[in-house]
Amino acid sequence: MLLADFHLHSKYSRATSPLMNVIDLGKAAKEKGINLLGTGDFTHPLYFAELKKNLSKFNEGIFIEEKSGTKFIPTTEICLIFGKEINNVRKVRKVHLLIFSENFEIVEQINDWLSKKGNLKADGRPIFGMNAVEFTEKIMEISKENFIVPAHCILPDTFLHCNSDMKMIKNISVGDLVYTHKGQYQKVQKVYRHRYKGEMINIKPYYFRIGLKTTPEHPICVIKTFKDCSNFGGQQHVYCRRNCSYLKRRGCKHPYFMNYRSEWVQAKDIEKGDVLVFPRFNTSTEDVKEIRISNYLSERQFKVLDNEISCNQGRTDKKLPNIVNVDKNFCRLGGYYISEGYTNNRDSIAFCFNQNEEEYVKDLNFLMKKIFKFSSPRIYKRKKTKSIEIIYFSKILSKVFGTLFYNSDAIKKANTKCLPFWMLTLPLEKQVEILTGWWRGDTGYTSSREMMNQMKIILLRLGIVPSIGKQTKEYFNKSKKHKIGNRTIKAQGDLFSFYNLSFFQDSFELLKTPEFRKFNTKLDRRHGWIDEKYIYIPVRDIGAEDYEGEVYNLEVEEDNSYVCEFAAVHNCWTPWFGILGSKSGFDSIEECFEDKSKEIYAVETGLSSDPLMNWQLSKLDKYALISNSDSHSLHNLGRECNAFNFDEEYVRYKDIINAIKFKNKEKFLFTVEVPPEFGKYHYTGHRSCNFSCAPKEAINLHNLCPICKNPLTIGVEQRVEELADREHGFIPLDAIPFKNIIPLWEICGKFKVKNKEKILINKFNNEMNVLLNAEIDEIRKIDENVAIVIESLRNNKHIVKPGYDGVYGEILTEGGNKGKESKEKEKNNKGKEKEKREKAKEKSKKEKEKSKGKERQKGLDEFL
Repeated sequence: MLLADFHLHSKYSRATSPLMNVIDLGKAAKEKGINLLGTGDFTHPLYFAELKKNLSKFNEGIFIEEKSGTKFIPTTEICLIFGKEINNVRKVRKVHLLIFSENFEIVEQINDWLSKKGNLKADGRPIFGMNAVEFTEKIMEISKENFIVPAHCILPDTFLHCNSDMKMIKNISVGDLVYTHKGQYQKVQKVYRHRYKGEMINIKPYYFRIGLKTTPEHPICVIKTFKDCSNFGGQQHVYCRRNCSYLKRRGCKHPYFMNYRSEWVQAKDIEKGDVLVFPRFNTSTEDVKEIRISNYLSERQFKVLDNEISCNQGRTDKKLPNIVNVDKNFCRLGGYYISEGYTNNRDSIAFCFNQNEEEYVKDLNFLMKKIFKFSSPRIYKRKKTKSIEIIYFSKILSKVFGTLFYNSDAIKKANTKCLPFWMLTLPLEKQVEILTGWWRGDTGYTSSREMMNQMKIILLRLGIVPSIGKQTKEYFNKSKKHKIGNRTIKAQGDLFSFYNLSFFQDSFELLKTPEFRKFNTKLDRRHGWIDEKYIYIPVRDIGAEDYEGEVYNLEVEEDNSYVCEFAAVHNCWTPWFGILGSKSGFDSIEECFEDKSKEIYAVETGLSSDPLMNWQLSKLDKYALISNSDSHSLHNLGRECNAFNFDEEYVRYKDIINAIKFKNKEKFLFTVEVPPEFGKYHYTGHRSCNFSCAPKEAINLHNLCPICKNPLTIGVEQRVEELADREHGFIPLDAIPFKNIIPLWEICGKFKVKNKEKILINKFNNEMNVLLNAEIDEIRKIDENVAIVIESLRNNKHIVKPGYDGVYGEILTEGGNKGKESKEKEKNNKGKEKEKREKAKEKSKKEKEKSKGKERQKGLDEFL
């Protein structure tokens, strides 16, 4: 008998053990009792070189690792993401495919083609933006001997860019418009909130020191880069990039950056040197020519006559023009105000400059005279503070500027300052004047978070990337260094600083002006690069920290993304890429592969389903069901595999493929399966709330978590029941049988007898002999509990608590011989008893209220 595990991953795949190399795989397979392994990841250039170095041809299509004697067959896994319309609904579809090839020459042809479609070095399991039909057609065109198997069958204070201002995600409502990674505003369809306890990933890119904190599974728009560039002696995290200094000086023979593609990557898989993709907010420009002062005032207090506006109340106020041109002068005045201006909220606006900034004072007076016809402001020179205060008395301007340049009607302070939203889409020649006025006054400092983000937008539109830091108010006040005379200045909020500007473009020659000349240095400190729509910023550091509290997520129409302060974030991350998975978008093989479905002969079941579940779908009858470990570490190797009746010394590639294709029961003996309950997506559930349930209960709950009311993660068992057209237990005539196991290390670990694992393996030669063939009485001599579990598995008496929403199933230590049905019955009985107790409590409460003879409003606990 020959045992084969075709689906595994090398050390070049994400979240994979560094021991997943050819030599260690060969050794581990020998100990496990696996005779034939798929190589996995043959698309990765470094791993493919390792395969060619360490494997030699044994038989036709079969290779051998000489030290261990383990045989290999070339395989890899591919992820395809593409748009497809089914039933007049166009959605993004995602599938994983397992590819078998006969020899390394064919593999080289596949790799050569795929290298033109994406970055093969980014991951051992690469992602491509092509549909399954196109992919299948090309793979079979390269060689008719190729074999394709669909795999895996079945924080609240984060600020977002909205269409009016910056909002914390916890303040976002359904219907709000948020900025997406495609550079447009889209409507929020749903807001999700739930409790989370666990690890938070802190992503800190260059320029933006504040960074982004997110849960590990949340996808971010990034480019996975090629690291350890040989031009720099293989230094760690020296990544290949288009603005590389080596490329400019000498040229580069391996410009991997030419094949970079942006993709959605889970936060936990982002590495130092990967590149965040961030929009430049320049997809739309709307020029506002003029504004009416009367639009910002109450009709009771002011009147308009002959295009002049005056005050109705109190003493006679200076008349001002009602229509004001929004030209370069007005924009520069706006810049001065958001940096050095303030209002007493009654009858004046004022500006405060340093005494050595008389040039700016003159410019301010020129602008006020030209725009509002103010010729004689009141000027005070403060000797103690070495400042100049310029006051313009006008109730009208006090109201107008108080409305235009603050995000709060009640509080007019530095930390509530902001630009009106329409200023963020003005032509660049006007926005450069806003920047100039603001920089002259504050030189890149602001205590307003919204202002920080707005100036960031203007700079990005101008092709300038700011380096932004944050000093907390606690740190500022602790230093006690900030004084005016004898008075200590205390911060009311955090202070944001633009401590450096990297000019990727300088269309307005700002580097020649006195304000920005200091950034024109010989040393190029620019990181990443820029194009018309996006900036590409490398990740400087990745950290993790514990967190307990609420977390939020949004569902956004069409673009399925939203833009935080320093990253573009996807709606959510779905872990199922199976061809019939609940999120794949396909209900059949034919829907996915169309006319190329004739090239598909087999389907991989995956850990969370077994053949018995798949036999409920008559549409799968014509496909062979194979099982593989999808292992990312050595100890999981062979947890699922396939048994063939071939002599290991004479087996060929074609023998294996034909036995699978034609479901030859004489040659394809059985599959080895982990109980589907052990898989981490078997039951429907919600990991954050520690809740899981059977399909019927999930349907009764409308697939919503009863604790937090967020959508449940649909389990494989529920998905099978949705598609099934047969009762559970049906077995097709030509079905390949299966046997159940649980890896020995899992069983021994559960009973805390890990030392027994090696004793058992040594006694029975390898792990598969222990799990499949060894006499139970012989195992019992070594450990009673291990023997009970193995015997139960052989008799199909499952003793596993079902896994759900990314949580693996668990071996039950008590009641080992209880069947699955009795466990569920026990659980249901407990639920009914609890429900009865709650009804009894509610009834007694109502009776007490009636006895009082008074009606009262229902409390929250009664509604619940």
